[in-house]
Amino acid sequence: MTFKPGKSGNPTGRIRGYSDPLASARRLIAPHLHQLTEQTLAAALQGDTKAAVACIELAAAAVTKKKERAA
Repeated sequence: MTFKPGKSGNPTGRIRGYSDPLASARRLIAPHLHQLTEQTLAAALQGDTKAAVACIELAAAAVTKKKERAA
């Protein structure tokens, strides 16, 4: 199915009242981010392998993002 030029594929638009679930989660976590980071790092340093993996993945993502911004 092809769309005619100048016509929207979704003429009615976004559903009223829809909110992005990821954005909602970010808003809920944001005030506690510092505490969550400290607790996760402390758990990783005490030998919690899942916490260590989470820390490594976050660090790798941050490095990748920084490299992308520089390019």
